[in-house]
Formats: sequence, structure tokens, C-alpha cells
Amino acid sequence: MDFLNSTNDVRPSPEDDEVDLPLIVHSGMLSDTDILHSDLDTLVIPENIEVTQIVGWGLDTIKGITYDADPECVVEAGNSIPELGGCLKRTPNFIVEGDATVVYPSADLLDAQTYYVDMEQINDEELFNRTHKNILEVDRVRSLLEQIIQE
Repeated sequence: MDFLNSTNDVRPSPEDDEVDLPLIVHSGMLSDTDILHSDLDTLVIPENIEVTQIVGWGLDTIKGITYDADPECVVEAGNSIPELGGCLKRTPNFIVEGDATVVYPSADLLDAQTYYVDMEQINDEELFNRTHKNILEVDRVRSLLEQIIQE
């Protein structure tokens, strides 16, 4: 959290066109997020509601970003943070345990009936590029949903 709201450093808030520099998150938004996560972490679904989760996996999904000093960088306006001694190197951290948007631990959050969809296999078989946004277009998923609804 300290990095997100720039608590322990003196980096300036980047301009709109400085997309390589990390944003400084408004502390009020972080507080709201903490409250939301606390509510979600303690969420209890009423027993009379049946929950089914469909979780996509098998596609490269960003899990986080690592920022390091970039000794190779030529410091220019807009690409550096002089207060930190130069440029930051941004490295996205990917895992295949997701659907290109959501990592599976976030999608498989509840103690509920869960179905896992191997998106890479489906994309290979169906010659489509299905991701999180269109997982419900997968024929097997649609058939599964029809079956669940009919029960």
C-alpha cells in the first residue's frame, strides 16, 4: 500500500501521457477498497441461494507488476523519477492460471460448486481467441449453464 499511495517515496504524480510511470493511488480509494474486500472476505451466501462458479484458466494473466531501477535507461523528460535516482523498469508478472483478465484464485473465491474451463485448450480446439469477456460463448459452458438452470 505504501508504494501505491507513495507514502515512503517522493515521486510525483505522473502526467496523463507518462504511461510508463506508476500512478499514485488516492488514499480514499484505497480505504474504500479495503472496506470492500473486508465485506467480500466475510460474505456469507444465504443457504437458499445456490452458487456456481465458472473459472477460466490456461491463458497468460497478469498477476502483478514488479518495478526495479533500470540502469540501462537514458534519463529523459517523462520517463524518469529524478527523486528516485532515474528510471523505473516495469516487468509484468504473468501466470497461466487465469482467463487473461482474472487470476483463478480470485474467481474461485467461494465455497461453491466450481467448474474450471481450460481456455487454452478450447481456443486450440475451436480456433477462437476466447478470454474472460466471452467465456460464456464457449459451447460447453453454455451447455453447462443450461443444465444447471434446468436442475
